[in-house]
Amino acid sequence: MAFRYLKISAVGDRIKVVAPKSVSRFFLPGKADAEAAVWAASVAREIARSDDGSVCPADAAAVAEALLTEREVKKALTKGTTAISRARRRIYEAVACNPWDWFVTLTLDADKIARRGYTRDDLAAWRADFAQWLRNRRRLHGGAYAYCLVPETHADGRSWHMHGVLAGLPQNDIGDFPAGAPRDLIEGGYRNWMPFSDVFGYCSLAPIRDQGRCASYIAKYVTKDAARGVTASGGHMYFISRGLAAAQRLDEGYFLLPDGWTWDYGGEFAAVRWLPAAELDQLRALRWQEPEKEHETCTLLP
Repeated sequence: MAFRYLKISAVGDRIKVVAPKSVSRFFLPGKADAEAAVWAASVAREIARSDDGSVCPADAAAVAEALLTEREVKKALTKGTTAISRARRRIYEAVACNPWDWFVTLTLDADKIARRGYTRDDLAAWRADFAQWLRNRRRLHGGAYAYCLVPETHADGRSWHMHGVLAGLPQNDIGDFPAGAPRDLIEGGYRNWMPFSDVFGYCSLAPIRDQGRCASYIAKYVTKDAARGVTASGGHMYFISRGLAAAQRLDEGYFLLPDGWTWDYGGEFAAVRWLPAAELDQLRALRWQEPEKEHETCTLLP
């Protein structure tokens, strides 16, 4: 059996089991620079120690500098990766933990948004405009609009379109595509979000049939290339409306995992396994309970 520290959360209709891994001593994001320098110097002295036990100061200083450089390089390389992982996790939770109606693809029309004062490569401007447009529609027409959108560039590497999910669209917002629309949209059973198309460009709506698969599919749109493009355009890796439910922490502590336990994912910082919600009680039965300590008593002498 394996003895592991686990964090258990409810994400939609599944249970997420996370086993954090110990952080390498070469990458200590919580350490202050001064403390890191002391650590590097101590390691360097051991590396630079000669056979007779003496330390060459010059060699020790060179090794210490190399260690700190390696630490900073690993920190820089890891920063982007962890940001992408956090974005994927947040997107997955938002899609899996909330009721959604439609999978959506939104494409901006250059002429329509030019009339609104920006271009298709200005993601930050579109995000602010879209959010205000939705607030106005809620106020004027009703509807509990909710969204989770992930931006992606076109083949030109500059213009943006969005993939995601929507909920709360009033029925009279949804209609068929007009004559002349792409054949695959009409024959594929897609619907049109007409107010969006009138103002911003093009839209296709498809009913969500498997929410878990949909969550995984949308989260995969967050890539390193997309993240670089989003950052350069002043935007964010995802857009999520307020008030959405997130994963619920259920338990945390040490567990005795049986032989044969496997992980769905194993990364540098954590291992993850997904379980059906029905298996929560079985998992909790594996929790390690620290034996109660006997209290020492003290007898006062007369």
